[in-house]
Amino acid sequence: MRTLLFLSGSSLRTSLNSRLSLAAARFAETRFDGQINVLTADLMEYDLPPIEPSAADDPSVAALTKLFDGADGFFVSADEYTGAFSTQFRLALNWLMLAKADPRPVLSGKPTALVGAAPMGVGGMRGLPALKHLLQVAGMDVHMQQLRPDTSGGPVDGNGNLTASAENLMLEGALGRVVELLQATSQDQG
Repeated sequence: MRTLLFLSGSSLRTSLNSRLSLAAARFAETRFDGQINVLTADLMEYDLPPIEPSAADDPSVAALTKLFDGADGFFVSADEYTGAFSTQFRLALNWLMLAKADPRPVLSGKPTALVGAAPMGVGGMRGLPALKHLLQVAGMDVHMQQLRPDTSGGPVDGNGNLTASAENLMLEGALGRVVELLQATSQDQG
């Protein structure tokens, strides 16, 4: 069974996109039960050192690398940070791009759903193009989707679950595409 790792590019656990990542993971666990293995990660739990050769054996770097190397695909919900992305996300990605793993780099070719939402207006969507480019440079197969709020509010309800419209949009969009790709590679190897 393929593993899909859900994470937020936000460094704030209460942000809309952090909540979106957790809600999408819960939805995927229910919707794809027995088809994919769902994991979640909070990048703020990793005390990553600055990039320098002497820190390559750092335990946080090793733990992060092991987690990402074991995932077959990713769901990234990303906030806008002045049109870009959080420094913690960038630091984690830099370490993962440098990581040594066999038979290929940790992130190379792995399907990735890049989803952004905003509580109003365009908010978190302005940073998605820059993040998409960065993830593609890292070798990831990126499927981007913007979730715009509708008249009833954002994509996450008061109970921390995806709204019905957000579920449908993601199934027809980035999350659905990444799961299809993971299922296809699982069948190819089965």
